[in-house]
Amino acid sequence: MRVKKLLISIVFFITLPLTLGAERSFFDDLELSDFLIDFSKVGSIYLPSYISTTFDYYGVNLNPDVDTILFLDTYGGRRNRKYFYDANGNPMGDASYFNEWNFGTRFGMKQGLLWNNRTHRNLLSTYGTIAVDWSKYSPQGDGSNIVAQNTQYLESQSYITNIDLLFGLLYDDVSTNFHGTRDGMKGEFYVGFQPFTWNGASYIKGIPWNIGVNYSVYLPLFDITEEWEDHKFSGELMGKLSIDYLGNYKYASLEKRSTMGGLQAIPKLGGLVRGYEARSYDGDLVTALNAEFRMKGPQIVLPSVYPWASIFMDMGYGFYLNQSVPKSSHFLLSLGFEAGINVLDLFQPGIRVSFPLTETRMDAKKVAVEMVLIFHL
Repeated sequence: MRVKKLLISIVFFITLPLTLGAERSFFDDLELSDFLIDFSKVGSIYLPSYISTTFDYYGVNLNPDVDTILFLDTYGGRRNRKYFYDANGNPMGDASYFNEWNFGTRFGMKQGLLWNNRTHRNLLSTYGTIAVDWSKYSPQGDGSNIVAQNTQYLESQSYITNIDLLFGLLYDDVSTNFHGTRDGMKGEFYVGFQPFTWNGASYIKGIPWNIGVNYSVYLPLFDITEEWEDHKFSGELMGKLSIDYLGNYKYASLEKRSTMGGLQAIPKLGGLVRGYEARSYDGDLVTALNAEFRMKGPQIVLPSVYPWASIFMDMGYGFYLNQSVPKSSHFLLSLGFEAGINVLDLFQPGIRVSFPLTETRMDAKKVAVEMVLIFHL
């Protein structure tokens, strides 16, 4: 009898979302908005080893005039990590290599404040998130990494558990036409806190926090095909400004020191200025400006198979308010181009060639050649 009641209860809770409302079910309001597969080097080859997903739920409506979005991020797997930090926490040190096992989840809510009739999305919204993250680090090779041996780093304790809080404002007035050309502006202002860090032995008595802003502008330059035509040949100009400051720097992990905040965390200065190694030229105060001209098409055989190319100029400035850092600032500038092919509007494999113009790369190369793969849902 108890087993029967248990089975009835399980079926009830599974089917409850499907029976709420005669017209829509739980899954009608659920959307997979982001999906990422990362690759790690195993021996001499790269294999898929890390997966990240984001689900958005639109079934909660606090204001009928705007969207309320609940979202859930889940991620986990193995990643290769390389940091150019010395034993004192300064950037541009010898390379330290880690294998990282990382698992985590983030729950958040975006609440619309103003509606955009042009794009049929929230024009202005606010958000809040809470994340729980667990990582295990192990040095690669013979373990002679400078950073890994220094006990002031959380990574040297191997096990790290973090709780992150993030709050911000989003502005989105970017429209995308039938050919994928963007027009408009979008921006983000955020404030993040890391109130809890456990390094496997004790609680770290310090709360790293960061504040920043991202602002992008998209300007369509030409589109020689009709709006209704499948094939495309168009061009757009993009500009982006990024600013981030990390407070309580000495209590932050390596990943936190070398990553900018916001809903989409990205590597800091070395990652924003293409052509330089990521996690190398950083600072607790970082600002970057990116300008890019991008072209799409014309089509090859099928409407969803076409070439793409871009020319870019990146510049950035990193500054340390921490007076113990020997070199307190650095300015990076690079020029380059990217080219590739779009496949079914899902994959965009290509090649990137960058020319560092100011400071030299950590490996002293004059030209950086990289393979890039962009994935869209």
